[in-house]
Amino acid sequence: DPLGNATLIGDILFEHNPVREGKWAEFEFDEPIYPPYPQGAAGYMMSATLVKYFAERRLALPRYHNEDATVGIWVRELQREGLAVDLVATTRFHFINK
Repeated sequence: DPLGNATLIGDILFEHNPVREGKWAEFEFDEPIYPPYPQGAAGYMMSATLVKYFAERRLALPRYHNEDATVGIWVRELQREGLAVDLVATTRFHFINK
């Protein structure tokens, strides 16, 4: 890949179930568990390779209620297409309330 490695860095959540009731309910994603995804409130960074992939496919990629989980779903699709994506889990992006 001329842009380099595909990398997603942030507080990566694993094995999270979609919320099915209330304000944040997800009805479109029908799997019982989301693929790993970055926690948005903590902030995250992605490589240019991921940004390019998302931008090129922006009209075809599905959108879900949980936008952070959507990033994880898109990353999984990219992995299925054969690109290795490094998920770097870190809590360095957490906000500290004083």
